[in-house]
Amino acid sequence: MLYSQVAVRAVSRLGLCCRLGHLDATGFHVDGEYNRGEILAEDSRVIRIAPGYSRDHRPDLNQVVLQLIAERQAGIPLLMEALDGNNSDKSSFRETVKAYMDQLNHEVGLEYLIADSALYTADTLGEMNGFYWITRVPETLDLARFLIQATALDLMKNGSVLKMDIRLVPK
Repeated sequence: MLYSQVAVRAVSRLGLCCRLGHLDATGFHVDGEYNRGEILAEDSRVIRIAPGYSRDHRPDLNQVVLQLIAERQAGIPLLMEALDGNNSDKSSFRETVKAYMDQLNHEVGLEYLIADSALYTADTLGEMNGFYWITRVPETLDLARFLIQATALDLMKNGSVLKMDIRLVPK
């Protein structure tokens, strides 16, 4: 991928530390008529513009998804990938981890991956061989839901605020 090669050169030239990468995806709605011509169903290089999750709450709009892994100092995307409009973050995050984490570790020293709760699946975390990850546990898990409810009640009674101090120490 040409973009990744340019990004690797840029962060190297700027002397940026790329130990931390932020993985996220966002959808964009597009107007017009798409996918009217004949598209080979098996061609993985073709992005399918399709109805998908809409932040605008407009399920009638076609979507396309852009997934990024950005380094934290300057916010330069190390990886940029366009995906189908009906793409699932849980599966695309897993595919990205499988396909690019070793390469990004080798080329820019990426060690930690930070992402939203879509990263928190058994399959994806199993692919994180030797990499550190930071994510939020999804509230769909019974234990997470129980702990949130128990903590929320306690916080409301005491009027206190939960603080978390996370420090990353160099190796």
